[in-house]
Amino acid sequence: MKSLSSALKPERLVRAARRLGLMPGGKPLKIAISANCQGTPLGQLITTMCDGVEISHITIVHKARDDASAEDLAAFKAADIILAQKVADNYPCEYVRTNALRERFGDKVLSWVNLYFSGYNPELTYMRGDDRTPMNGPLGDYHLRPVITAYQDGLSVEDALARLRDPDYNATHYSGAAKASMDELHRRDEDTNIKIADFVERRLPIAKQFHTFNHPSLDLLTELAARCAHAMGRDVSRRPSPGMLPEPLGMIMAPINPQARLEMGFPEDFDPVTYKGTPLDWSQPRPTRQPGHALYSMTEVIEAFYRRYDIDREAVLAFEAHPES
Repeated sequence: MKSLSSALKPERLVRAARRLGLMPGGKPLKIAISANCQGTPLGQLITTMCDGVEISHITIVHKARDDASAEDLAAFKAADIILAQKVADNYPCEYVRTNALRERFGDKVLSWVNLYFSGYNPELTYMRGDDRTPMNGPLGDYHLRPVITAYQDGLSVEDALARLRDPDYNATHYSGAAKASMDELHRRDEDTNIKIADFVERRLPIAKQFHTFNHPSLDLLTELAARCAHAMGRDVSRRPSPGMLPEPLGMIMAPINPQARLEMGFPEDFDPVTYKGTPLDWSQPRPTRQPGHALYSMTEVIEAFYRRYDIDREAVLAFEAHPES
């Protein structure tokens, strides 16, 4: 028979404490996060929903640089758990790649997929210059492909509005886009520790899960936080009720695309026909964003885009709005 002292070896106690979220000395479970803009609200939700946890460090992946990795790596080493948004092996910054983190820190790395779904608004796109800097506009860095093509075709604002709403145009370019994006999310979700694609698919026609293709809703982030907690062996003590917290990534919002609405079965009046974007200061050669947010009707957002495109006309005319066609 094993003695009590041999059965309770220190390393076994530590492993058990980690499973329970209780570290020696009553310290909370220290969690480091490596992710894009989704990481900060995820961390806030985890600490709101769970007891005995602490977000000790957040690395923003798109700001990470290999020549400035020391602070992040030290924080990862000191953490009990690393919640790592899945990053491919060809990502320019090596140390935030998921497999690189696993090689360094082993099974304390728990991965989850980048929440990206373009099915609600397949018409949204970035427009980048030669230096990869995105062109700004009334919807921040996002642009509307039907408005770009209307501008390129020399259409009036009124005709651009008709194109934006046109069932035939949207069916031609975006038919099946929601299913394709959902299938891709399932594929990317496969080799992660914390699955979420099933929830997204189940909730797609019930409540809008994304404001833009890479900005998930509070509803989705809350479920991801709960699943992270479960993966770490933590209980969820509380969940924010609807309207209790502001949408952390709801800076830009667009109505659901007409074709997506049709394919997902949303009623026509489900979504407002206004865009939530950014106020712009037009006093400079190129407009600059102002604090706060602005609401644009469909006509107003097209007028603002046309005004912006007049400033960089040649770049806009050269942009491939539908490279797949």
